[in-house]
Amino acid sequence: NIHEREKALAEVYRVLGAGGIFLFDDLVTPVQEISETARKYVYDRQRVDPTYSPEVYTEKLTQIGFNVLQVKEMSEHLKKSYELVSELAREAYPDLSVAFDKTQEAITARELGWCFYLCDKVSDH
Repeated sequence: NIHEREKALAEVYRVLGAGGIFLFDDLVTPVQEISETARKYVYDRQRVDPTYSPEVYTEKLTQIGFNVLQVKEMSEHLKKSYELVSELAREAYPDLSVAFDKTQEAITARELGWCFYLCDKVSDH
């Protein structure tokens, strides 16, 4: 997890050569209001803060200087992975399984999401 996201993205831009491609994925927070349940079972459990919405993430990348070529919403895949690990953990780790179930609920409520970003660097500015 990157805690100083803008600083890290600016550094990627700085070291990437003109015409270079930057492809990455990150968790996103599609809605501004986060429930106490999502805060407890998602953000506090993972020791991360809510982050950008997909749209704000795109704006930040553009402000840094990236040309955002594609944004791919992958939240349903994230939800499915939590569904599978919850099933695997249910018997041996029931508390963890509950946390994974609550994470699925947060994804459904758009309190947590997952996106891939494809960007390029046209030139230094």
